[in-house]
Amino acid sequence: MQLRHAEKENIMNASILARELNKEENIEAIVNGKVMGLSGVEHVLDILIRKPCNIAIILPERTKEIAAEVIKAVVMTIDTKIPIIFPVSKQRSENIVFDLIREYPIVVIPYERVDELIFKIKNTIFDICCK
Repeated sequence: MQLRHAEKENIMNASILARELNKEENIEAIVNGKVMGLSGVEHVLDILIRKPCNIAIILPERTKEIAAEVIKAVVMTIDTKIPIIFPVSKQRSENIVFDLIREYPIVVIPYERVDELIFKIKNTIFDICCK
């Protein structure tokens, strides 16, 4: 099966991000982690954080409408009961429907540079898990 360019890009980003997160000894990140939802549907998450607690990271594809990606994240967090981190470039973040996601445990992280994103994600993981 041949992957589209956007899917390849998303997988590469997930792999790179997971590798960077796994450098932190208190974090265990799995690329394409699978979680069974309450509905019986198995969700494939771009990155599943297993340690220090269960958190999903969904990386929106650049070619897709951001609102559709947000709705997908909302459905996943409702079905799996796992908080979701949703990193999005600052250029695209202004299009997100913040009223919709305010009701659910989805943390939107706007970023400009990748090193800034990794730092923000690590801090968010510890903030969520230490509540």
